Amino acid sequence: MEAAGLGCQLTEAVLLRAFDDWDAERLETLDLALAFNFPVDVLLLSDALTYLDTLRIEAGIAAGRVVIELTESSPLPASRNSARPPAGCVRSATASRSTMSAPTCATTAT
Repeated sequence: MEAAGLGCQLTEAVLLRAFDDWDAERLETLDLALAFNFPVDVLLLSDALTYLDTLRIEAGIAAGRVVIELTESSPLPASRNSARPPAGCVRSATASRSTMSAPTCATTAT
């Protein structure tokens, strides 16, 4: 999917499905967290983490019950700022799903 340029669309589909399938009470009862693999190009989109946070808030799931992992097939770009989280990483979303759009995915597949 990533090689075809569809990493963003796949990530969005997985997020929507997971937050529709799981609720806070069930995660708490089973002492589980939702873990999401993000390709580096999706993780670095300026609105990706805000969108994730919006979905999490709407689902009523605590931030501590969500884990973000970097997809192993995605090498990190070299950066002198690599020790800092991407902009927006610690922001809390205030928009609802109905007013917050999905991350802008630039498709490269033809």
